[in-house]
Amino acid sequence: MVPGTIREKVLKLWPGRAIEGVFPVSALHTADEVVMSNVGGLITPIAALVPEGWHWPEHPRTLALRGALLNDIARVCA
Repeated sequence: MVPGTIREKVLKLWPGRAIEGVFPVSALHTADEVVMSNVGGLITPIAALVPEGWHWPEHPRTLALRGALLNDIARVCA
């Protein structure tokens, strides 16, 4: 597996501005969406950060991006 393949696709297909980096936990509190991406989960919305009691709703952009990733994988593997 090539490192960064899913990350590259996520950044290309994301329908808005994506900010990546190393952030303090406090910076996540003001985010519209928090997601994690890897080859196993493709893109997974983070719904809550339990110790802080923060919650993020699952937005349509994350679900649309997951669908686009799955379609891209199916196209490449066909």
